Amino acid sequence: MKRFCGTLLLAISVLTLPAMPVQAQRARFTDATAAQLMRAEILLVDLRAPLDWQQAGVIPGALLLGPLPTDALANALASHLATGRAADRPIVLLCQEGWRSAREARALAPLLGRDVLSVNGGMNRLVAEGFAPDLP
Repeated sequence: MKRFCGTLLLAISVLTLPAMPVQAQRARFTDATAAQLMRAEILLVDLRAPLDWQQAGVIPGALLLGPLPTDALANALASHLATGRAADRPIVLLCQEGWRSAREARALAPLLGRDVLSVNGGMNRLVAEGFAPDLP
């Protein structure tokens, strides 16, 4: 029953979105460095928990949304984009290891009707490459 309800909710959500080309509704992955992410004209969304932000730090300018259910995350992003801030920028998701952001990128792309990128390896890779995050 849970799977059916989730599928039904997803189908209803997708049906209410304006028609978009299929290629504009996909998840992609990036190996960008932290410096490239900070310089890029993107909407960087940090999906890690607040405790992770405090312990491991954050990338300056990232939108700190935390680990939300996919529908709540889609609503939060849609609200943020509706304000006009970063409305035309690519959405890039970040988590600690890259697994959650990859899963959410695949789920959010069709819901938002646009490409959603995931940072491969997450914050762990960025730190291993020498990035020193800021404290929130």
